[in-house]
Amino acid sequence: MGEDRQAFFDAIEREDLDEVRALLERKPELSRAQDEEGRTGLLLAIYRGHHELVNFLSERRPEVDIFEAAAGGNAARVQELVREEPRRVDFSSPDGFSPLGLAALFGWPEVVSILLREGADPDVASKSAMRVTPLHSAAGYRDGAASEKICRELLTHGADPDARQAGGWTALHQAAGQGNMRVVRLLLRYGADPQAAGDDGRTPEEMAGENGHEEVVRVLREAATAPG
Repeated sequence: MGEDRQAFFDAIEREDLDEVRALLERKPELSRAQDEEGRTGLLLAIYRGHHELVNFLSERRPEVDIFEAAAGGNAARVQELVREEPRRVDFSSPDGFSPLGLAALFGWPEVVSILLREGADPDVASKSAMRVTPLHSAAGYRDGAASEKICRELLTHGADPDARQAGGWTALHQAAGQGNMRVVRLLLRYGADPQAAGDDGRTPEEMAGENGHEEVVRVLREAATAPG
């Protein structure tokens, strides 16, 4: 199945629905194949944001696993899977992410709530090179409302606001770099250090400034100089 498997994943990368459909009609077992990083076609399509392919592949694979369900925002399936086997909340995907990490990365507040309620560790770091926690992923998500909701859920469940990912960055670095004022203010309320420096010496304020987020710069500067 080697050549067909490679063709299948290449077609997903190109967002070629017709080719994906043709390959699956010839070899339905490709729906469960994994690429070199251990991702199924559905998970890869979710990662790439290929929504039409995600819908098509989901129909071909109704019994999605915990990682596909968490990354795709399938809250009902996530609930079903963790009730069936509670240890799934702590499983790690072949590319190193927990279900909670994936739900935070792709901006699914309901899935995050379910996983935390079922006992997922809010500070679990990915086993990938970046060593990101769910809070890092959520703080860097571009949808400010979803990001804020997920970050608040994580913080109320005890997530460390100053946890470091590879490079020494905190969630505040992520939010400041994105100009996500809602999350910047939220993290500061939970005690995040506005002067935390990454391994390269950059602070959240500097990252905000580099990306032109002057209002975030002002808020961080005020927080850094506030008494007490």
